[in-house]
Amino acid sequence: MVRCVVCSNVSPRMLGPLCVACATKLPRADWHVPKLVHSNVASNRAEVWLIDPWGQRHAVGDRTSVGRLSQFDTLVISDRSVSADHALLRKSASGWKVRDRGSTNGTHVNGQRFVREQLLQHLCIIRFSSLGFYFWNDSELPTGECVAAPLSTAPANALRSMELIGPLRQRLLLRPHAADVPVNARGMVQFFDPMGAVKHDQLSRLQYQLLHRLCLQAMASDFPDGRFVSTNELCRVLPFQSPRPTSANVRQVVKTLRCALRAIGIVEAEGTDAHAMIESREYLGYRITWRPRYLDTSQ
Repeated sequence: MVRCVVCSNVSPRMLGPLCVACATKLPRADWHVPKLVHSNVASNRAEVWLIDPWGQRHAVGDRTSVGRLSQFDTLVISDRSVSADHALLRKSASGWKVRDRGSTNGTHVNGQRFVREQLLQHLCIIRFSSLGFYFWNDSELPTGECVAAPLSTAPANALRSMELIGPLRQRLLLRPHAADVPVNARGMVQFFDPMGAVKHDQLSRLQYQLLHRLCLQAMASDFPDGRFVSTNELCRVLPFQSPRPTSANVRQVVKTLRCALRAIGIVEAEGTDAHAMIESREYLGYRITWRPRYLDTSQ
């Protein structure tokens, strides 16, 4: 097992180099997900690292900007509460410092907001607006496995049946056609309402693959907002006929899938409605709100 780099405890549940307890000490907003953060600094140029609440490690060079806009040598945080040019991390003769560049929502070190520049200590917590990071004052990469692994384009488990449990204990079975290969898989859905009625419908290849991808992401993430799949990811992995699918293509598949779900009795509202099985959120993408799991082969 890997020891947490902050508290040195060994935990069966780790988020990269952090135990769950230390990861939860980092501030973050409800809408934050791992995909919102990335560094444009190459790993081989890292002088120090920042560790986010999901255990992802982001390289920092000797002079690295932090902000919402993607530029050379920048830690990019795609959150509107973060200013375009929010802060600067730099190496000085006295040590590493962070400078706030007049951001709207400020930069904090260990909970204290400062006006100009602040000296950083190893494993202090830096917060840019509402998102926090541990400062790792070493060029060596902190150990541990990252939690935000991308989904493959043709998962081997695409032919496994799934069960989704709704907020009112409704059940939806997602079953693939056995004759299909994973990358072309189609399937059917069976809906069991709380009164015992059963309805079913066939799903197209795109509808099945979309629902399956959302289920995979939901099972892979420990965080509710980590269950979103971005529109760009869906454009990349769904089997569109167009060589360059767009967000409009994804929206059309989502629309037809919602229609199919309504046809078998699932109240599927649009957008961010709390009762929607498929929730959409600007900048984040789509997620499944019901709880999925694999069915036993005997079922």
